[in-house]
Amino acid sequence: MTRRGPDCIDAPGRRLFPPLGLDDPALPAPGGYALPAVFEPINVTGEFAGRRHCLVCENGLNSVVMIFARRSSGPLEVAADEVETSIAKDSPGKLGGFAVFLSEDDKLEDQLKDMAPKRDLKQFVLSIDAPAGPEGYNVPAEPRSSSCYIRSTR
Repeated sequence: MTRRGPDCIDAPGRRLFPPLGLDDPALPAPGGYALPAVFEPINVTGEFAGRRHCLVCENGLNSVVMIFARRSSGPLEVAADEVETSIAKDSPGKLGGFAVFLSEDDKLEDQLKDMAPKRDLKQFVLSIDAPAGPEGYNVPAEPRSSSCYIRSTR
């Protein structure tokens, strides 16, 4: 699955995953980026709540906002609200969004289940994965959030 644009950068400007080489056959045009791998976090909200499900795959070639976090926080909840609003305003199915919380905290799932209705998150999915993060995404180990906006190639 190939995406275009230099948008997969965390807050300090580090790439969350590396660009493909220009001679790579998977790259449709200069400046493209490829997601390194699919991964299946445990979905806490959304259609697949309570199960492992690949949110990258679910969004396919649509634009998507992907947030990696170590814990829930006020600013992260505000960002989730803003993405939820953008998803609702966008053409149906053209924009997706999700957060992957990288933690083994036993209380996190209940916190996220409480956050979703409090913030009225209907389409922005909350999920949990291992603290190391998905392989190949180079999620920083520091306890802060990293976000990535991936533009559609359509």
